[in-house]
Parts: sequence; C-alpha cells; structure tokens
Amino acid sequence: MRRLFGWAVLAAATVVFGAAPASGQSKPAGDDELVFTVTGLKDASGQVRCALYNKSNWLDEPVVEVSAKIVGKKATCRFEDVKPGTYGLAAYHDEDADDELDTNLVGIPSEGLCASRNAKGSFGPPDFDDAKFKYKGGKKSLTAKMTY
Repeated sequence: MRRLFGWAVLAAATVVFGAAPASGQSKPAGDDELVFTVTGLKDASGQVRCALYNKSNWLDEPVVEVSAKIVGKKATCRFEDVKPGTYGLAAYHDEDADDELDTNLVGIPSEGLCASRNAKGSFGPPDFDDAKFKYKGGKKSLTAKMTY
C-alpha cells in the first residue's frame, strides 16, 4: 500500500510518503535535472524526503519522490528526467527515518517542513500557486529553508 505525502493540519488523516525508491539518485547527474537544496535542518538525524508535484496532485500524489542524506545542516534532493512543466516541491525532515511524516495528537506535523519558494500556509499546507515554478528542462536549482 502506497502511503502519500502531505501536510494534514485539518481534521482529515495525515497524509504521508510511501517508501519509494530514490529515483535517479544512483545515476550521475545528466542534462535534465532539478536540484532542490534544503537548508536550516536542526540536526543530521534521519533523512530528508522530497517530492515533486504538479498542480492537480499538489501534496497528494507526487510525480516523483526521493530521499536525501543530511550533510551538516542541509540536504540535496536530485530529480532527473523531469519533463518540462509547472511544478511545486515539498520536503520534510524524516528525523526517525521511518518514511512517514510524524504528527502530534491533533495531526500537526512534528517534523520540519518546507516547500519550493519557501511557500508557507496560514492554517495548513501552502497553496500550489505559492510554491510553483516553471521548469523548461536542463538543470535548475532551487533552495528552501526547513521550518520546525
């Protein structure tokens, strides 16, 4: 059963990542690559889980998802062979490396979160329009700061 990723601050159940393989991480970097660097990690425990979304599946069903090791206080997620389009990125600090976004008793995430363009939501997840960016192919790098 595939578990999904997302922020669930509302009354609905928390949506979490599945333990999908890190697509493209074993290959050397090619010409078409999205690089998402996550900074501001509080420590090097666990891993960072990153997911690439389009508008129709924002924070529900990722186009592709990867894991990244933490080095110092940052992690770099690499997405290869991504088709040109408009996307949003989201990531969380999986501190216990259980491939799930941990939450407290009321469903508020207890692990760090971030999204492309440092998008933030007021009472819940950020909107796709705040996190979106255009990818035209080639190499593109984005950076976001983890929020706890």
